[in-house]
Amino acid sequence: MDISVIIPIYNEENSINLAYNGIKGIFLNLHKQYELIFVNDGSTDNSLSVLKNILQADKSVKIISFDKNYGQSSALDAGFKHAKGEIILTIDADLQYAPQDLLRIIDELESSDIDAVFGKRINRASGFVKTICSNLAVFVRNVVLQETYQDCSLAGYRKICLRDLVLYGETQVFIPALLIMEGRRIKEINVREYPRKYGKSKYGIRNRFLKGLHALLVIKWMKSHKLKYKIAETL
Repeated sequence: MDISVIIPIYNEENSINLAYNGIKGIFLNLHKQYELIFVNDGSTDNSLSVLKNILQADKSVKIISFDKNYGQSSALDAGFKHAKGEIILTIDADLQYAPQDLLRIIDELESSDIDAVFGKRINRASGFVKTICSNLAVFVRNVVLQETYQDCSLAGYRKICLRDLVLYGETQVFIPALLIMEGRRIKEINVREYPRKYGKSKYGIRNRFLKGLHALLVIKWMKSHKLKYKIAETL
């Protein structure tokens, strides 16, 4: 398998088919083996039924369905563990990122020695509250961790760099930091964000900033206490 695309789903019944068609379309002329892994994170709407209809018509589609809502970190972790592709891509189903940008990520990974590529928003199309919360969270995180990246669900990885990645609750936005701690090379590319067409955002002040603060302190401790030693010789 060349490429796996992981698409977390939580109450996205109205956007799933559009997201599927958009993602599927970029592979029509790519001549690569691929799989689309939808992770249903305990949706309470008709998302699972929509996914099953897609599954019946497309053998490249796989569905992982949770018994209840566990959050994006769990959805990504399950997708990573089930992905067979040498390149693993992630994108949300809310249509806020263009599937065509996945091709740019693939090109970056195939033409360089970069281990992971993340989208970097050059605009914010979300509401005022979400934009403020997100910008504040990114600013605080980068000050604490002394880094300069954004958090973006549009991303691509070499499979090998995810082999030892361990995620915990609310840590999906710290994947770049975790990879950097393991000596992986990451890169950001500029992408546009589009207004959400259906549904509503799952993030606000409580889970974008307050809940993420505890995770930030944990990552800071891990970074500060990572073992760094050099063996002079073994006899």
